[in-house]
Amino acid sequence: MAEKEYLATRLFSDRPSAEREYEALVARGYSANDINVIMTDEARKRHFGAGATTELGNKALEGAGVGGGIGAIGALVGAGIPEERVKKYESGLKEGGIVMGVKPRTPEDRTYFDREWGGGL
Repeated sequence: MAEKEYLATRLFSDRPSAEREYEALVARGYSANDINVIMTDEARKRHFGAGATTELGNKALEGAGVGGGIGAIGALVGAGIPEERVKKYESGLKEGGIVMGVKPRTPEDRTYFDREWGGGL
């Protein structure tokens, strides 16, 4: 049986911490296409309003219209995130949190995500 693909995910409770980590990922060489950002429509409006003034804001607005909380939870389940983590993320998303995910490209990056994000799948 093939080994399950590793995906690092993390829930951020506020925009500033999500912005800092997004910028850290960009500094590590990841592009907007490498980084997945999930939030409810309500959180998107609250955190980013009508305009996007940062790279994370642009990424968040790309996902506008996904379908609120239901679309966000479906995206988490579809990504293969374990059920216990999905439940935690579902609660955090309902409270306005931001979930970020990325596939590490190197063993060093995987070590970084294990240390800084608490691991992955």
